[in-house]
Amino acid sequence: MTLPRWDFFNACRAAFFLSAALWVVSLCCPVYVTDMDVGPIYDRGWEVLLFGWAGVFASLDYALELGRYEADFIGGFAWLANVLLLLNLRRMWQGRAPNAVAAWLALPLAALGLHILYPGLFDRDFGVVGATKPVYGAYIWAASMLPPLPILLVGWLRRFTVRIHG
Repeated sequence: MTLPRWDFFNACRAAFFLSAALWVVSLCCPVYVTDMDVGPIYDRGWEVLLFGWAGVFASLDYALELGRYEADFIGGFAWLANVLLLLNLRRMWQGRAPNAVAAWLALPLAALGLHILYPGLFDRDFGVVGATKPVYGAYIWAASMLPPLPILLVGWLRRFTVRIHG
């Protein structure tokens, strides 16, 4: 006799829907606020998704020449978590276990997106004015990276099924 089998396909689909729903909600929410002299400026998730990839391909010298924030370079790497999440969403939709490397690598990349980004990140005298801070949309986005992890654990435990002999 074996223990009741976990319906892995449905668990993958449930994780897909939870992760995708969190990700879509984060696109509609403000994810960053920049405190300026004229007041706060909010960036929505869809704006960060559309333009965040540019930070991946930027270099520090290029960012400095354009007068952009050095933090754009570092924060751009957080955008790569979206690519890893989409890879795992596709796998979970197909009822397959998420890619373990992509799931675990998405976590530190998402953590980069939760840091306060200062305009003079590498200067000695960075100030509060101009600092870009994450707000609730960024935390929802980071939470969308978590649902693949329990599925990985269940998939790992499925390999070691316990059999009870009667």
